[in-house]
Amino acid sequence: MSISSRTRSKLNQRESISLFLNLPEGVHDEIFLKLPAKSILVSWCVCKLFCNLLSKPNFIKNHSNRTNQSKTSNPKLLFTQIQSSGGKPPLIYSMPIDYSSIPSAPPSDGALLINYPFEFLGSCNGLICLRIFSIDRANFHKEFISATKFCILNPLTREFKEFKRPEESYSNVSVSYGFGYDSNIDDYKLVMISDCEKGACCKIDVYTVKSDSWSSIQGTVKFSCLSGEGYNGVFFNGCLHWFGSIGSHETSSEVIFSFDISNEIVVNMPLPKDIMLPTDYTGEVTKNVGVWGDCIGLAIFWDPVRIDVWVMQEYGVKESWIRKYTTTRLPARLQLQEIPFWKPQWCFNNGEILVDCGRQILLYEPKTGRVTLVVIRDITMGRSRESYVESIVSLGSGTYLEKPITDGVMKNSQ
Repeated sequence: MSISSRTRSKLNQRESISLFLNLPEGVHDEIFLKLPAKSILVSWCVCKLFCNLLSKPNFIKNHSNRTNQSKTSNPKLLFTQIQSSGGKPPLIYSMPIDYSSIPSAPPSDGALLINYPFEFLGSCNGLICLRIFSIDRANFHKEFISATKFCILNPLTREFKEFKRPEESYSNVSVSYGFGYDSNIDDYKLVMISDCEKGACCKIDVYTVKSDSWSSIQGTVKFSCLSGEGYNGVFFNGCLHWFGSIGSHETSSEVIFSFDISNEIVVNMPLPKDIMLPTDYTGEVTKNVGVWGDCIGLAIFWDPVRIDVWVMQEYGVKESWIRKYTTTRLPARLQLQEIPFWKPQWCFNNGEILVDCGRQILLYEPKTGRVTLVVIRDITMGRSRESYVESIVSLGSGTYLEKPITDGVMKNSQ
């Protein structure tokens, strides 16, 4: 009796798996650690033994660490699409950040429908944190009522976890957000910094994902900063960073406010000393924090003259600040007055940088100072954007979004 090609293929597959499983466990890990996250996701479905091996917390942690250290990671840009007809909730698209396709990037091949308006608060190790607004259904396109809950999402595995904000009212205070990873406990945290009362010291609320709990820290200084998209905390070197000022209006000083996410302590980092104003400059100056390559950095806007980027070459050492980038060469369609911030989304190996400036995505070439608009074909991009690298990090929630349907849209599970 002849064996069909399909049966022969299954036998060969079983034989290959059997040979693989006879290898030492350390060899298994080393082989799988070299695979991208999407291949790991496929391998989970091969057999139960693979699923158990690749679901171990230590393997997931090591895979995430190796992905972060790799110079060949394939980053993606998560962004919202503006719906043409009013009253429709926004779509989230995920697009590979492929240098060869910039500055005219192709549309993404799928979308995620979130049934409520939202704002990206940050990304870390392939996880995206969002703030979700409750709405007045009768006036959807006119008004968001309040931000009553949050969501952490793994776009690759489609696992998500929702949680509510602390019980205290934050309706009349300024709140800034940041999302990052606590390496001491292998967990993720959302941080909220708020001014509780006029003239009072800031309050810091911390949500820890695994324990699904909030804790509060009373700050010792009065801290204020800009809030909203583009000004959320920047995670780098185990800390979240915001640009702002400490002290009262009469005696305030500008600093980078740094929150150590593991030890939950605050350190104020001084700004560069040698910041020079353009000749005869009398306009406004705005600043924001970002990660430029392997350094924490500060972008400074001399509106409408130029943009400077300073980087701290040795983290925490104030003497190591240098002015690394300067540009005045913006596209004719985009003037400095239209740029609320200058946030790096990805630094390519050739030195060029994908920059988010609020209204547009730009490709910045530091050697020449040239800036080029990035256009996503067939999609009107919204202003909420976040870059990430795919990972297999689990939230332990057991809740998942549905798979893509035929029209390319994924919908929330009920």
